[in-house]
Amino acid sequence: MTGSSSTEPPRLALTIEAAPGGGAKDTLRNIRTTGEFVVNTVSVARARQMDLTGVRSSPSTSPRNC
Repeated sequence: MTGSSSTEPPRLALTIEAAPGGGAKDTLRNIRTTGEFVVNTVSVARARQMDLTGVRSSPSTSPRNC
């Protein structure tokens, strides 16, 4: 989950849930490996499609197949 925590100065809050079984999700592993992440915003018209990218799946599953 992401959300704005302040507008002056602008800040972002990022929450990454644990993977099933308690391990780190791919998102967290990727952030730790690269030291960076990207936040994309979408229009209301695209919100449903964007929400589908957050479904639980295996690392090899493309969001297009969800």
